Amino acid sequence: MDEPDSNLYFGNQVREKIVQLKQLGLSILFHQYKTITNGEPKQTLTVKNLAIIYQLDEQLLRKNLRTIYE
Repeated sequence: MDEPDSNLYFGNQVREKIVQLKQLGLSILFHQYKTITNGEPKQTLTVKNLAIIYQLDEQLLRKNLRTIYE
């Protein structure tokens, strides 16, 4: 959107903030409107955190999910 008021739309504000976080090398994980963790992707994208978000058994995820961090 190139309209002068495009920065007023909440969706645009969220997208801009996500881009800024990415440029800083940061990530945030949310679950049910709550922040689970934030920081560097290596610290946030863990099997434990994914198990919380997707409500899955952590051992099952470890067995069946290839991760780049663990």
